[in-house]
Amino acid sequence: MNNLSKTPMKTVQASPQDESLRKEILNLIQRNLTTNTPEMVLAIASQVVGQALAFQNPITLGRDKAIELIQANIEKGNQDYVNEILRREGKPPMFPMN
Repeated sequence: MNNLSKTPMKTVQASPQDESLRKEILNLIQRNLTTNTPEMVLAIASQVVGQALAFQNPITLGRDKAIELIQANIEKGNQDYVNEILRREGKPPMFPMN
């Protein structure tokens, strides 16, 4: 059993400024990568996450905690998007709203 399964995953609630950044990144993807395959979009996004990870202080945010944070927030982003699609269709959310 690894350390990731022993601790609850942490997600962050975005501030308005964080939400603005997230939307700007998504808009860049939509504007610039529409002709690429989904695999290319995921590969480039993953490289950006890897580069952001390289900015972190390994003493204050170790590898296991960083991966836990990334995994939890990937899941949250997916859940939020699914809920948004359902909301647009007038259906109840599939995932609990945090």
